[in-house]
Amino acid sequence: MGKLRQTKKSRWPSAALLLVAAVAMSFLACLITLPVPVRAGGSKTLRPNGNGTYTEFENVIPGGIAHWEAVDETSADGDTSYIKSETPDDRDTFALSDPNIPLSSTVNSVTVYAVAKKVDKGKDSFYIMIRSEDTDSRSDALEVADAYDEFSYQWTTNPADGQPWTVENVNALEAGVQVSKGVIVTQIYVVIDYVPFDFSISASHSSLTVQQGSSVSTTIHVELISGRAVPVQLTGIWVGTDPGGVTPRFLPPSGSPDFDSTLMFQTTAAATVGTFTYQVIGECGVQVHTINVELEITELILPAAPTLISPENGITIDTRTPTFDWDDVAGAISYTLEVATDNNFSTIVYTQTTIESTATISETEKLSYGIHHYWRVRGTNAAGSGNWSSTWGFIAKLTAPKVLSFEIEAGSQYTNSTSVELTISARYSVDMQFSSDGVIWGGWEPYQTSKSYTLEAPDGSKNIYIRVRDNVGDTGQIVRDLIILDQTSPNTTHSLAGNLDANGYKGSVVVTLTSTDAYDVESTNYRIDNGEWQTGSTFVISSEGEHTIEYHSTDAAGNEEEIKSFQVKVYTPTTFPLILLVGIFSIIAAAVVVVSLRLKPPSPKKRLKMVLEKKKEALRLKKEAAVKYFKNGSIGRGTYDELIGKYDDRITGLEDKERALRARMKKKVKKKVKKRKKKKPGEATERLQSIKKRIGRV
Repeated sequence: MGKLRQTKKSRWPSAALLLVAAVAMSFLACLITLPVPVRAGGSKTLRPNGNGTYTEFENVIPGGIAHWEAVDETSADGDTSYIKSETPDDRDTFALSDPNIPLSSTVNSVTVYAVAKKVDKGKDSFYIMIRSEDTDSRSDALEVADAYDEFSYQWTTNPADGQPWTVENVNALEAGVQVSKGVIVTQIYVVIDYVPFDFSISASHSSLTVQQGSSVSTTIHVELISGRAVPVQLTGIWVGTDPGGVTPRFLPPSGSPDFDSTLMFQTTAAATVGTFTYQVIGECGVQVHTINVELEITELILPAAPTLISPENGITIDTRTPTFDWDDVAGAISYTLEVATDNNFSTIVYTQTTIESTATISETEKLSYGIHHYWRVRGTNAAGSGNWSSTWGFIAKLTAPKVLSFEIEAGSQYTNSTSVELTISARYSVDMQFSSDGVIWGGWEPYQTSKSYTLEAPDGSKNIYIRVRDNVGDTGQIVRDLIILDQTSPNTTHSLAGNLDANGYKGSVVVTLTSTDAYDVESTNYRIDNGEWQTGSTFVISSEGEHTIEYHSTDAAGNEEEIKSFQVKVYTPTTFPLILLVGIFSIIAAAVVVVSLRLKPPSPKKRLKMVLEKKKEALRLKKEAAVKYFKNGSIGRGTYDELIGKYDDRITGLEDKERALRARMKKKVKKKVKKRKKKKPGEATERLQSIKKRIGRV
């Protein structure tokens, strides 16, 4: 960024101006002798001391000298020496003298001055230019007159990159002029405006007190005032008497402003008692600043009892790894913390020695949940340990107690006994409580991982609710599990199929066992003539003679039906009509179908019924939670929101299952209809002929 300055100090030459200048110089010389504090730095004037990148001006007066020597004079000498050009865009740039500005200074601006006039009558103009980091930059066109005038142009940032100037930029700078129409230049110089590096130092505490054998510290703050930050070294000396037995130390001993350093005074038990002055010295080159810190050393005595801050007395905290805090005690070089489960500290569960007035229990040493703890602190120095602080108590907790898992009969779906076994896993629990409806609860009882529980008759779906509490009385959220009570045995009947006459069944008989139950039949078993028990519901008896068949069924709850029995007689006829064989094979084929159907899992229709029952139960519980919160006020908002969320999730899941089962049933019906449509009218006849052929081969 540049700024144009055109200063018409005088027409050259002017005797009157020379006279005024002489008077002014004399006046300034008088001022300099006055005792006015002058800050180092401010501005530096640089003059050409060599040719730069460009030497394109065609005339140098007088002849035989370098271009820069024609414009380097301290006072402009008019036509005695100059450079001249009438060729547009001709350039002359010059190397500059060393500014001797500290590298830590801040450069505010670079201003180039040129004393110039036109070549002949008419309008002439030129540009002031600089070259920085191989980049040329110039002013606007400056119009010159018949007599010499002084012109200037200022750059507040480096035009090469648009960034603030640095001393390094200035050291490599070239300055000069460029022709627009024509110009004569007799003098060029550059003024650098800068602010040198400076800093200040201060102490957080300028007056300290310490006992013999202890330490004390203050913070030394070093702040940048001007210039660029460079390292400042911190040292110190005793002003007057050296106390002896005292070691001062800076941590860190140096840094670039702004920065803080801790000044610590470590005393021995033999340190001299009294008040002493320590001078802190901040030094960077010629810049030196000091500050005094007063240190009072007192006689060594036992530390006073600390004042406790936190955890506060009598509160419950939400962590098992608390941080303990207490006030600093003058003269204490370390502290001992004790934590116990009794206020007499006969059972200490944690102890720590620290030089700080705070201590935190680690995760590996965390306190017991919900237990009343007590804590105290005392200070120690070279004279020994002081008195204990007062004793404060607190209870450490992390979260409310929680049931982690809860199952009835190890997660079984059915039971045939009203006495069931509950399995419980809970966290931070000392008591537990049960309910069959979530409203009316039994009494609190000690927490244990298993419990016998009695279900209420009659048969049906049974809910058991559980909640736990910790040793400070906080109650966790309610958890529920359900099981189906089924104490009714299944009922099994039998049917016979075959060619029956007065002598019995001819050739063979097909036995079909049909079992019904309120829920699920697990298995149907039978045996023939006291043989081995077999599982199945359809079988064929073809051996000749009178047979005794026994059978019974067991449901999913484990209820076993009483054994039933019947007798059947089979005889072998002398002839075996073909049509009877066809009938038997048809019956066997049907029996196989029945067996396969009986061994399949519950039908979609039955599973849909179970899903609808569970959905109905979830809707009832959701309504019940609303009554507890809005009407009875027996549960809080948090518990209500959690229960509603839980029941909504369950209802959503059951509705998904319901839709899937209905879709499956619908698809199955469509498939059957489609299959029947495709069946050919003569298919039954063809199948019958095939069976007859097989019977003939037999």
